[in-house]
Amino acid sequence: MNKKGKLAIIIVAAAIILFGVIYFFTNEDKNNSLTIIEKKWIENNKNKVIDLAVLNGVPIVNYNGSGLFFDF
Repeated sequence: MNKKGKLAIIIVAAAIILFGVIYFFTNEDKNNSLTIIEKKWIENNKNKVIDLAVLNGVPIVNYNGSGLFFDF
């Protein structure tokens, strides 16, 4: 094959791969799309801020007989 033929094959292959990746990430089906109620809830609550803090160094299950699990 000459240079132009190889270049054309590479360009076509790259375009097919690019379109496949775009389709994979933008495809919506029943497993990964939101319902109308979920979309409405997001629209109504998009300006509310939820402050979530996670403490570092707190034993969750057990550390020398103490921890959050044993406190409850």
